[in-house]
Amino acid sequence: MEVVIKPDRTAAVWYPLGYSTLWLLAISGFFSVLALLGDAAIMALFLMGGALGIVFLNWLNLEARFKKSEFTLKDDRFIARTGGLFSDTTSELAVRNVTFVAYELPFFERILLGTGTVRVESAGSGGCEIRMFHLKEPLQALEQVLDALRRNGFRMAMGTPIQEHRVAMPGIIVDIIGRLLGYIFLALIFFGEAIVKAQESGLIVIAGVSVFGFVVASFVLVIRYLDLYSRRYRLYCDGVDFEEGYFTKRRTFIPAENIADTRVDQAIIGRIFGFWDVKVSCQGAGKEITFAYLAQGKRMTEGIDAAVEETRARKTKEETGRVEEEIDEAPSPRKVKQPRGEDAFTGDRTWTGEFKQTLSRAIMPAVATFGFGLVLALIVAILAVIAGESAVGIGVGIGLALVFGGLAALSAVSLYIRAAMTDYRIGEDSVFERFEFIVKKRKEFSFDKVTSVSFLRNPIDWLLDTVTVRIT
Repeated sequence: MEVVIKPDRTAAVWYPLGYSTLWLLAISGFFSVLALLGDAAIMALFLMGGALGIVFLNWLNLEARFKKSEFTLKDDRFIARTGGLFSDTTSELAVRNVTFVAYELPFFERILLGTGTVRVESAGSGGCEIRMFHLKEPLQALEQVLDALRRNGFRMAMGTPIQEHRVAMPGIIVDIIGRLLGYIFLALIFFGEAIVKAQESGLIVIAGVSVFGFVVASFVLVIRYLDLYSRRYRLYCDGVDFEEGYFTKRRTFIPAENIADTRVDQAIIGRIFGFWDVKVSCQGAGKEITFAYLAQGKRMTEGIDAAVEETRARKTKEETGRVEEEIDEAPSPRKVKQPRGEDAFTGDRTWTGEFKQTLSRAIMPAVATFGFGLVLALIVAILAVIAGESAVGIGVGIGLALVFGGLAALSAVSLYIRAAMTDYRIGEDSVFERFEFIVKKRKEFSFDKVTSVSFLRNPIDWLLDTVTVRIT
């Protein structure tokens, strides 16, 4: 089966051309008026002519992009062809590698034209994304994408949710207050000195600017509140989806097959007010998806992990059944000589263990910083003595030693806390990392998602008999 989708011409050409032209003409018109007031009529004509020329080139580029844009949905892959006036771009991704599917309905575009955008991202080095923009029937295109996923082994039934979560009200309040304090801090940085030194007439101008800033900040914070309040996070037996946005609607679907791991973080503010951040990593994707300010973050994480395990078990069972059928139909294989000696595996594959960092090795970067500072201070002092400025050299050397000593002490405390409060656990089918101090962090992923394991040792490791294991 092959489905070809084209963007809507009005939404792809005339809509972006319209609002970009309005902004460009407004800006160029403002500077043209200033030029006319300064008796620079030629400059004003140049500005308006340049603006019209940019509008014309923008129209040609949008027309070219519309004619070149075509999105093809095949049984096993998605292909996006697009470009511009002087460029051509083709993107292709395999359906089996899809990590999430999302659609976006921008407010004005949705109200005026009823169009939207569908995004599909896949696993791989840095990820690959196909963006099908300005579609007349975005939800129909979304369903066609989901159908393709189902034909390639993704269940994606998305029936009745097992869990449904909203952003906790304390989290919303903390977010709004934090942003408000940030705005006030920025205002004091930029206008604090002017307020202190301003005369009576200047205070009137500052008051007017403050009222305008307060109105804008209030509008932004109200939009933020509505956005957080309208968010919904749903867990199904075969995936996760979440809705965001009050005016511009966004919804993302994540199949359980390609969820690599989840973790739940609770900062000190979250611990006080009782909310968590759940972070989901998709297999092969270079970024995490964060579900912020959930009152039942642990429950959400456990539910996602259970759905992933159930999906993985089902896939394994299906693959085992196919392999057994192929074995029954295949001719008897010849005997293969088994490895002996050092190549033979004799260990227990189901062992588990817990590990912690070696504290003496963990603080070595701080020791190295202090050593570097002492060497630098000594070199400066020796050079100063040679130049006949022994007092200055000794003073600078002591200063450098104190600075690097302070940095090394702070670094040593930080490294010691991280090493002492971090635990590593190797299970039968997963690896687990946990950090608990003021902030709580947990990371876990299964062995079937592991792409490489590296063992790193340097001279210090040889001296202390330690090793660093990096699991990707």
